[in-house]
Amino acid sequence: MKRQTLITDDAITIVAAAQTDIGRCRATNMDAVVVNDAQGLYAVTDGMGGVSKGAEAAAFVAQELPHLVDQFAMKGMMPTCAGLLLAQIVANISGTLYERTQALCSDESNLNTGYGATLCAAWFIEDTAVFANLGDSRAYILRKGARKMSQITRDHNWAADLVELGLLAAIKAKNHPTARALRRYCGMMPPAIPDVFIEKIALGDKILICSDGLYGMLPDTAITRILRAAPTPAAACAGLIAAANEAGGQDNIATVVANVVSPPKKTRKRLHNRAAVDTALLSTFQHADLAIMQQRSL
Repeated sequence: MKRQTLITDDAITIVAAAQTDIGRCRATNMDAVVVNDAQGLYAVTDGMGGVSKGAEAAAFVAQELPHLVDQFAMKGMMPTCAGLLLAQIVANISGTLYERTQALCSDESNLNTGYGATLCAAWFIEDTAVFANLGDSRAYILRKGARKMSQITRDHNWAADLVELGLLAAIKAKNHPTARALRRYCGMMPPAIPDVFIEKIALGDKILICSDGLYGMLPDTAITRILRAAPTPAAACAGLIAAANEAGGQDNIATVVANVVSPPKKTRKRLHNRAAVDTALLSTFQHADLAIMQQRSL
């Protein structure tokens, strides 16, 4: 699947494309993407192979994410507030999947019964990209003129934790036995608390969101080289997937590439009463059954 879109508002202009591929070793494709140019919302979700409903979980995430953003987003939101909303939405989606798993688990003899998927999303608000992730799908930024791309998100697996604790070298994490053991994902036992990252974007920046079927097959240097050389986001997606398949294609592959093709313009006129906007948004949270916010401190 391949899509290419152009997003333009008063703050930024972005050209984006997305593509998924079954790879060379899997019988089905459990990866899905979100491409919503009206919202400036992009995501990759990877159904977990260790549960019975991984593909269904990824499809549900891809469907519900733009639906809930459209339902609860408010014009004039600041990026920090958008990040909070995105975290609530992801937690809500995860909770729904967990409830579905519980409904399936009357037969506890099947430990693999259930729903599970990763999610990595980018939501463009004015001259800012708001990222949220659960699991080990990743977001990167290749800044204009930079020699290498930077990983924005952090993997939610035990190998990443060992690296952070200084107990495992980063170069060994990729092939460590715990690299595929996710600590956090959509469908986990609540509370599902996604990481949120907010990054300024500028002319010439390139944003990549991908599943582990891409970065698991290619080193960062190869991904950077393809991103830099590709004339369009669609060409970048195609080149990345081709390279991952040439390297073995051991998993499904999902890519979203978004290029900032015009500089941030003057920030669009916000609603006159910023406090009223934020108050209204918080009131929306309270009445939308997205009350995971207080659990972020746990």
